Amino acid sequence: MAAPRLTPARLILTVLLFAYLLGVGGYLIYGFVTETGVSGWLIDWQLRYLDATRRNVTMLGNLVVFVAGIAPLFWLLMRLNQREGYVPDMSGTAPQPMQEQKMKRVMALIFLVVSGVIFWVMSSREQAGAASPVSQINLNRPGATGTGGGLARIKGELAAEHQFVLEKQRAGETVNRTRYVPLVPASWQPGQPVTFVLKTLQAAYYDSLQQKVYLFDQDARFPVAYDGTLAPDALPTYVAQDYTRQGLTLASPYYVLDDQEVIDGSFRPANPYTRWIVLGLGIVCAVAMLTSKKPAIRG
Repeated sequence: MAAPRLTPARLILTVLLFAYLLGVGGYLIYGFVTETGVSGWLIDWQLRYLDATRRNVTMLGNLVVFVAGIAPLFWLLMRLNQREGYVPDMSGTAPQPMQEQKMKRVMALIFLVVSGVIFWVMSSREQAGAASPVSQINLNRPGATGTGGGLARIKGELAAEHQFVLEKQRAGETVNRTRYVPLVPASWQPGQPVTFVLKTLQAAYYDSLQQKVYLFDQDARFPVAYDGTLAPDALPTYVAQDYTRQGLTLASPYYVLDDQEVIDGSFRPANPYTRWIVLGLGIVCAVAMLTSKKPAIRG
């Protein structure tokens, strides 16, 4: 099959297609994982009007957005083919053995590179977290601000009356509840900006000094001290939208303190084996690609 002529119009359209696939595709995948962007808005809509969310609905919404954006580019490509008199060969002619082996090697290399990069990024994050000093932040002192990231121990009060609770269920049973609770100074009042938000799976806080247990769903405000990892502007979209509906204002920047990856003041990743699983899958896929054979067709 003869390749189409690489005219300026075709070159521009090809660049746009690749840019869309990488840029918009990557943005949608990142948003789906972090529950921000398009995925965050879809989850917020489901929570408001359906009182529950489903990952397949969120995934379908992302797919609709992706197809809606790429469809005009494919329409332009079809018009360009029609104008230039180019008709793609859809007969499905099998590639030559040498070409097929080259394609396999390229695909195997892509699997290895992608899994290797993810492994390196996750390993670097764990090493940086383990070596990071713990910032001490007392919100009751004037001028207390975030450090931009890393480990931190924050003292203040939890405004539990403004918490957002995301309940995860499986087979009709509650698996866990993720809580997003404003972490504020003792002098904080509604209307003032919120600089820190606690993300936790806990439903209670034990004050070892006062020998007292505070329940998130019963106590509106209580003093706390939490260890965790700080991340700037890291709230899922649906949580930020819920805060807006409550009349809360997030500072710029604000910080999310995640207590799930810190134990006794030390960094402990919530899923320490994830990087090895990703690397292993990449190697398995690469080997499978290199050793795969076309099925024999028997008449």
